[in-house]
Amino acid sequence: MSEISDARSRQPRQRSRIACEPCRERKRKCDGDHPCELCRNFGYECSYRSHPRKRRRENGSTLPSQPFSSSPQENSGTTLDQTPAPTLAPTPFAQSLESNSGSAFVRTFAITVDPSNAPPSQMLGWNVFLGQRQVSTNMPLRSVTDIVTQSDMQDLVAVYFDKIDPCYGFIDRELVDQTVQQLWVPGSNLSIPEAVVCGIAALGCAFSNLQDLQTETSLFILAKLLLDLAAEDITYDTATAWVLRTVYLRLTGRPEETWMASCIALHFIDAAGLHCEIGTDATFRRAGRPSTPDMNRRILGVARHLNVWLSFDLGRTRVTLQNMSTVPASPRPNDYTTELLGLLFYTENLDPTKTISGPELIKAISEVLDRVHTKPPSILAQCNLTLCLFRRLYTLRWLVQDDILDKIVQLIEKAIQAVHTLLEAGSPWHHMANVPFQSVCTLLAIDTTKSFSLLGPTMSCLSTVSDTHQTKATQDAYNAARALISMHQKRREANVVRQSEMLKLYPIGAPTGNDTPGQFSFDQAQNFAEVPWFSEFFTDMEIANFVNGTG
Repeated sequence: MSEISDARSRQPRQRSRIACEPCRERKRKCDGDHPCELCRNFGYECSYRSHPRKRRRENGSTLPSQPFSSSPQENSGTTLDQTPAPTLAPTPFAQSLESNSGSAFVRTFAITVDPSNAPPSQMLGWNVFLGQRQVSTNMPLRSVTDIVTQSDMQDLVAVYFDKIDPCYGFIDRELVDQTVQQLWVPGSNLSIPEAVVCGIAALGCAFSNLQDLQTETSLFILAKLLLDLAAEDITYDTATAWVLRTVYLRLTGRPEETWMASCIALHFIDAAGLHCEIGTDATFRRAGRPSTPDMNRRILGVARHLNVWLSFDLGRTRVTLQNMSTVPASPRPNDYTTELLGLLFYTENLDPTKTISGPELIKAISEVLDRVHTKPPSILAQCNLTLCLFRRLYTLRWLVQDDILDKIVQLIEKAIQAVHTLLEAGSPWHHMANVPFQSVCTLLAIDTTKSFSLLGPTMSCLSTVSDTHQTKATQDAYNAARALISMHQKRREANVVRQSEMLKLYPIGAPTGNDTPGQFSFDQAQNFAEVPWFSEFFTDMEIANFVNGTG
């Protein structure tokens, strides 16, 4: 027996005889199917070499190339690696940079529903404008005073601090008001740079109907020009202007440009030493307007929040800073920035470079669901993180308890109401389209009676967003959601047909060889609820719906 064991231990581990080109390029284990699992998950074009590479024996001689069939049936049994492991390990998808991406999950889910009609991966519902808000301008831009009046600027500042600052609170309003007064006094020394005021005014335009799109775009372009002129001025104020630019692009721009702006903002924070606690050893901390420790923590937290989610959405690497402060920002009256920043701990733990298990994900999603978020933008951020955690669990094929699924559905319902509130207030937060669209996919994936009962209100919300902001971005998200529901319905209908055909072969009430006198028969019951063991398989609500014909 020992000789046999030794011989087996010397045998090389069996793998798939050949890997597809995408797996070969990424140095990933390929299961040999056509398409293989990795290509199905990411939408790669799965292709194999017509002649596999020759392998060398240990003594240096070569093995003749083995014939390879493109038939998935023939290749599916060529590897022993498909045997389930005793412990559930993350799949290649869950370990990759795309593991937290909503767009990647939508494609993966669509492939499981209908592989032949799955849409390509794209940023659907990322924001309501997706670049259409930005237009070119031929105005000679020298100063903000050439674009708006002082009265208009005061109104735009008021909108910013009413709608945006409570969620992203990292700017001192007193200094902004002082600067607005100084801008219209020739020769005055400004309390904060003009680029910061332009960024605030551009966001004020986006959240109000006080100025036309040309004025908004001019303010945004001037802010960038001023930033370019002050490229070596590394202070709290230049970092503030870059974070404002990132916020504006997240609401109106395209993903790649926004991600790069968020990286630059964090690099400015790093260069200015704002990520360290005051009093710590920060050799390269730049001089500039003094900022309070709490303001430093706030701008750092907002910049991290933006960068990490932009990185997740795009499957890019996020910026991480060394010796970063771990002291949380302090809450302020009429401000819910700390609610948003309280999610950072859970968000950054989802970094694709970290290994996170199913139980850890369950613990995290339970804690996030139990958090209290009070205002619509904060509720949408909570819901967005919850959906991301669910996507990770779904990808791992981890069983989620019914009580957690019910809480997810309840949070989605709360988020849908938050979207309606933002629509009424004219506040185009970026999650306004993203959360309803991702919720449709999540509700289909949960696939319970409660989740399907919320599918109608969620689609109605997405339709309202599309009608209110009539952009290509919102229309594409709405049409894609309808397509997902249609694909899911067709799969269900196909299953119903198969079940009907099976029941024709094995009708209810037909005598069997195991029937005994006095045994219970389906024909004796008025409905299925009278079957003694029926209630063991369904909840009370599902029985009622099924019996009443509403399930």
